[in-house]
Amino acid sequence: MKTIKLSNTGKDVRYLQELLLQNEYKQEINGTFDEATRENVILFQSKHNLDTDGIVGIVCWDALTFSNRPAQEKITEEDIILAANMLDVEPACLKAVLKVETGGRGGFLAPGKPVILFEAHHFWRELKNVGIDPVPLQKEHPNILSPTWNQELYKGGIKEYDRLNEAMKIHEVAALMSISSGIGQIMGSNHKLCGEKSVIVFMEKEKKSEQNQLRHFIIFLHKSKLAQFLIDKDWANFAKGYNGPSYEKHQYHLKLKSAYEELTKQK
Repeated sequence: MKTIKLSNTGKDVRYLQELLLQNEYKQEINGTFDEATRENVILFQSKHNLDTDGIVGIVCWDALTFSNRPAQEKITEEDIILAANMLDVEPACLKAVLKVETGGRGGFLAPGKPVILFEAHHFWRELKNVGIDPVPLQKEHPNILSPTWNQELYKGGIKEYDRLNEAMKIHEVAALMSISSGIGQIMGSNHKLCGEKSVIVFMEKEKKSEQNQLRHFIIFLHKSKLAQFLIDKDWANFAKGYNGPSYEKHQYHLKLKSAYEELTKQK
């Protein structure tokens, strides 16, 4: 969906007005972003603790789309379709990314415990960012601190929480910034790109449902401008932006392409 505001017209405005009506606002559906529509948008934004600017961007679209839906632990096919619609992306493209990121296992290890991966090299950097020297801490905490990426430090599954808990005893925020979480495996350090003001709020929402995780994922794809690569099915550039410059080494782009092709063959 496009960002829309006062005086805009068209199908996106009409859809906005339909969503406002679904959210029980007295709203005429005329396809014109008039003053009455703007007033309803501001009322909705205020109710949901959003910026009350009367402009409907990705965070507002997200809230309008999902605020009336039950926050189920597991995402549904309809959730995926609604999310894809917000980005103008084919649903199978989103499913492909989520399948590769979680291996098709979903966003939770147990209730209240999203799938996470603790990144020791990120924690090294995050400690520096808060004025803590990681060098003298490394000897005592070799499993959670490394100046460079080290795959051997991963424990996998629920054991990643042991690493996170150890790190949180040193610095809670730096630790949370250093994990990837949920169905999208988004780094805590990217919480603002997910529409959250703090990493603590980000993680509290991640713990509640896959739907929340999906909402973070969609906002992140929009704000990071990676959604366009999915629209174009440009797997290499998407992989580079989403997973970093070493994506080729791990064949991340080929895994995405293969997952997409498998999903579209199932139709």
